Amino acid sequence: MQNAIEATILGDFADAKLEYFGVATTFFRDGDRFMVRTDGPDGAPHDYPIAYTFGVYPLQQYLIAFPGGRLQALGIAWDSRSKEQGGQRWFHLYPGHQLKPGDPLHWTGHAYLPALLEPGLYHADGQIDGEVYECGSFLQSRM
Repeated sequence: MQNAIEATILGDFADAKLEYFGVATTFFRDGDRFMVRTDGPDGAPHDYPIAYTFGVYPLQQYLIAFPGGRLQALGIAWDSRSKEQGGQRWFHLYPGHQLKPGDPLHWTGHAYLPALLEPGLYHADGQIDGEVYECGSFLQSRM
């Protein structure tokens, strides 16, 4: 994870736009800051400064600071591969799924809360118990 500065940002922040299920998202600059205008927890568009970036190749994701010290990962990532490989574009991390505010998988949601390794949730070695699954991983695995 790195601070969002010129040397670490790979995505197109030159007023690049992505529309997904009717939600318009714009990536832009405000002076030295990297910004995104997208739907917030209330469903209305808001401007958010990018606080951190993580990942380099083949994709880079962006974190936004929320009140209370919480960092939220944007549900859109930058494909850093070359154009010839199909990259240099923004894409949604949950293709084919409309995630509205209030949905735990919406980028502003609280889908995952930290929990101690305790019986009923995890095995002694840290493996997730069979009844608990990671929905995001399940969706992305196309199982």
